[in-house]
Amino acid sequence: MMMSHGPFPISHSVLSADALRGQIQRIYDLEPIVDCCYWQGGLNDTYMVFCQDRRYVLRLYRANRRTDTEIEYELDALVHLGKAGIPVSTPIRCADGNRQASLELPEGRRQYVLFTNAEGKTYKYSDDIHIAHAYGQAVARIHNATDGFKSQHRRFDLDLDFLIRKPLVNIAGFLKHRDHDWDYLRRLAERIEKQIARLSLRGLDIGFCHGDTNGYNAHITDDKRLTFFDFDFCGVGWRSFDLASFRWLALMNPSEDRWRNFLAGYTAVRPLSQVDLEAVPFLVGARQIWIDGMQIENGCDWGFNGIDDSYFDRKLKYLRDLESAHFPQ
Repeated sequence: MMMSHGPFPISHSVLSADALRGQIQRIYDLEPIVDCCYWQGGLNDTYMVFCQDRRYVLRLYRANRRTDTEIEYELDALVHLGKAGIPVSTPIRCADGNRQASLELPEGRRQYVLFTNAEGKTYKYSDDIHIAHAYGQAVARIHNATDGFKSQHRRFDLDLDFLIRKPLVNIAGFLKHRDHDWDYLRRLAERIEKQIARLSLRGLDIGFCHGDTNGYNAHITDDKRLTFFDFDFCGVGWRSFDLASFRWLALMNPSEDRWRNFLAGYTAVRPLSQVDLEAVPFLVGARQIWIDGMQIENGCDWGFNGIDDSYFDRKLKYLRDLESAHFPQ
C-alpha cells in the first residue's frame, strides 16, 4: 500500500467565504461585516464584502502571479487616479497601514487587497453603441491623468515580449500538428512587430495604460458616469493598446458605429495622432495573440477542455479576417 507523505500538491484553492469574512474583519478597520461571498474566479479570485451601508471588493491574487512590488505599482496608480478626480476603485488600507496582506495557503502565499466598490452596474457595451462615447471619454481621462505618473515600484511593461513573444511560446505546443497555421501565426506576429517598430519611430504615444479596456471593467451609473476597476494588467505601454482593446471588442461584435463613437469620445478629451490610430489594428492582433497565450498559460486552473482545434479555428479566422480587412495591403 502506497503511503501519502504530506498534503497532495494543488495549483489553486477556493477559500471559504465565511472564514475569509473573519480574516477581513480582523485585518481591516471596517464597520461590522454582515456578509462575504465568493463572487467570481478568473485570473484572481473576487469576493464581495457587505457591510451595513456599503460594500467592498476583495481581490485574492493567485499564488506566484504578481510580486508585491507589481501590486504596489497598481495601487500607486489607483491612488494617483483617485487624487486626480478620476472615478476608479481604490485600495483600502489595512489597520496596520499596509495596502496589501497575504495568506499562506496550500499552493503558496497569496496576496489580497480590499477595494472600494465601483459605483453603478455592469453594462453590456456590446448591446449599446452609444455608451461607447462615454467609455472613450473615460479612457482618455485616465491617459490625461497619468501623463506624469511615476511609481518607485517596478512593474512589467506592455511591450512585444508581454503581448506576443511569451504568448507564442505557450501557443506553440497546441499548433504542432497544424504546421500551416503555426507558420501563419509566426508570420503574422513578425508583421505586427515590424509595423509597431516602424510606427514607434514616428512617435507612438507611450505611457500608463489600463491594459484591459475591452468595453467592460467599468460600472456605469444612471447619469452615465463610469467608474473603472480591475487594473490588474496596467503598466507602461503604447496608449494605442488601450484603444485597441476596445476595438477588439467592437470587432468581436461587429459595429463600426460603436468604434466611431468610442473614438469621438476619446478625441473629445485627448488628441489622437494619425500614427497612434494606425497602430490600433496591429495591436488588436497583438491582443488576440496575448489572450490566446494567456488562456493556455492558465489552463492548469481553468481547464484545457475548450482549447482544441475548434478554438484555434475561431481564433485564427479572427486574425486572418483582421489582417485582410484592417491591415494595410
